[in-house]
Amino acid sequence: MSRWNAISLILLTPLLAADYTVAPAGADTNPGTADQPFRTVQNAADLLQPGDTCTLFAGTYRETVRPKNSGVTDKPITFRAAPGQTVTLSGADPLGAAWQPHAGRIFRAATDRRFIQLFVDGRMRLEARWPNSPHDDLMAMQREPAGEGTDYDQLCDPKLPPGDWSGALCLLWPGERWSNFTRRVLNYQPGRSFRFDRTFKPDKADPYHTSDPTKPRAGNPYVLFGCLAALDSPGEWFLDEPSGTLYLMPPGAEPAQHRIEVKQRDLAFDLHGLGGIELHGLRIFAAAINMTDAHDCLVEDCRLRYPDHFREMDGYRVPATHNVVTGRNNEWRHCSIAYSASTAILLAGQDNRLVNSVVHDGDYLGTYQGTVDLRNAVGNAVLGCTVCRGGRDLIQHHGAKRIRIEHCDLFLACMLNNDSGATYAWGTDGEGSVIAWNWVHDNQGDSTNGIYLDNFDRNFIVHHNLVWNNQSCGIVLNSDSLDNLVANNTLLGNACTFGTFTYHDRVSTQKGTRVVNNLVLGRMRVDDPSTFVQGELAPLVEHNAMAAIDADAVPTADSAAVDAGVPIPGITDGFQGKAPDLGCYERGGERWTAGADWQDDPPLPVLPRALAFRPAPPVDAEQRPGRSGWSRTGWRASRSCAATAPAGCSWARCAWSRAATRCSW
Repeated sequence: MSRWNAISLILLTPLLAADYTVAPAGADTNPGTADQPFRTVQNAADLLQPGDTCTLFAGTYRETVRPKNSGVTDKPITFRAAPGQTVTLSGADPLGAAWQPHAGRIFRAATDRRFIQLFVDGRMRLEARWPNSPHDDLMAMQREPAGEGTDYDQLCDPKLPPGDWSGALCLLWPGERWSNFTRRVLNYQPGRSFRFDRTFKPDKADPYHTSDPTKPRAGNPYVLFGCLAALDSPGEWFLDEPSGTLYLMPPGAEPAQHRIEVKQRDLAFDLHGLGGIELHGLRIFAAAINMTDAHDCLVEDCRLRYPDHFREMDGYRVPATHNVVTGRNNEWRHCSIAYSASTAILLAGQDNRLVNSVVHDGDYLGTYQGTVDLRNAVGNAVLGCTVCRGGRDLIQHHGAKRIRIEHCDLFLACMLNNDSGATYAWGTDGEGSVIAWNWVHDNQGDSTNGIYLDNFDRNFIVHHNLVWNNQSCGIVLNSDSLDNLVANNTLLGNACTFGTFTYHDRVSTQKGTRVVNNLVLGRMRVDDPSTFVQGELAPLVEHNAMAAIDADAVPTADSAAVDAGVPIPGITDGFQGKAPDLGCYERGGERWTAGADWQDDPPLPVLPRALAFRPAPPVDAEQRPGRSGWSRTGWRASRSCAATAPAGCSWARCAWSRAATRCSW
């Protein structure tokens, strides 16, 4: 080799990207090549430079990976699964215990491990509890209602089970059940009562309500867990930490015939403060990805299960989420995230994105957190995602500014809590935040709304959403609701279409808010103060009507919705015909869809969808019920209705007679 060729080779070598390989059968003393791979991902992570790749062969890696360096623009550091291979990074370790019979079907084993989450054959098993709950559906939590005499300091219930439950934990949804709290059980008396280890009484009064909305009372749901007396159902377990003894009632065969693992690490990847890192095609089990203060990172085609778990919380004070994205310009794309105790992914920071992803069974403990949490984000976006089966809100965006929630399929919110929505924010200036082109439906939890802009929300643009079959209102604009635009939405089959609420001792206002071009296929009373603020501080409500749609919610050829709207710059641009149509779909325009364009594994349930609607012909004046202006006969002919009022409906507020087939106030 000539002298000049040798110099050229030396100069080019640092520019050539390296590809290190890792495999479970490798060794960290190897060079990290395909035929001599490393054993640990961290060993490769210590060596990776901008532009380098780490390829992982099939297997399970039980470690937290912290790259030493960041990537740079156009030269990311990449971790990827080998094509066609299943690669898992796990936060759980095998227990490796020696089991022996304890009593009945219960086994015990000595262990020096400390943990709060246990898995049998890859599935989380519930810590021993009462009442028992199904292990196969974490959102179907069984709870017992508190009895008379329950107050700030004690819970009463004549059904309290026998045994010694002192020192166990009580998970309680007190008062209005917006959130939940844990308390230790003291002075347990079976069939009577027990005391909490600390009071629920707040240090100061709630400034917005005439009474304490979190005061425990009869009927509040609760669960007892965390003591040996509760261990009576296959799959349940209890760890007695002082004695170092684990008790387990295995599902089916003896424990030695199952793969038993316990969570030992919170993180699979720690990308805190790093940039230019990419993760592709990985499975993350019982662990999370920390992207706090990260920038320009990408997570693609990854599948996370059980990213976060805890067992104690105190209302709005919930343990910190580990699956976090802050910093700037990070993106999760085509990912699946499921089974998280509270938030499945915190998407804060600036200009971060969740795209074409599936997030489900978040907040399975029923905390105040949203399944997807955009709290205090700036310019973040959730685009083309399916988010469903949440304990409370599906997307919570307190304090977020200039965000976008678009083309998402949002359903089955608030499966454990009360008074929430598929999207929810309180006290937020959205600064032009957009909620648009979403399907928002079948949110049937207690007092569950579709799109929920709670008190003191302003400067939101809510347009072209299809909102149907929600237990409470389709869209809520609670006072103060200022300078919001709600346009070209289609609402049908909701218990009520629009609603507003004002705190006591405050002047109701929706000044500057506009409700325009909406297709309202249900009762809407513009002069009802529970629907819209009245008087000089009322919103502008115009060009909203009822008209025919087909099964896809598109106006039919003869629909009165066609050309019945008014142009709104930036909202109705590109309309067909003489004027925009009412509602979320323009006849002759794009029949847009919402949600991820792929199915998770296993697939999520597909809910019935029957959206065709045709108003009944006019009826004589004497047939019109009360002041509502709608035809009961028309509603019967057009929709399939329940024989009784929906939960939470107040017949006293309904303008229809009690003989009506459905109350929709």
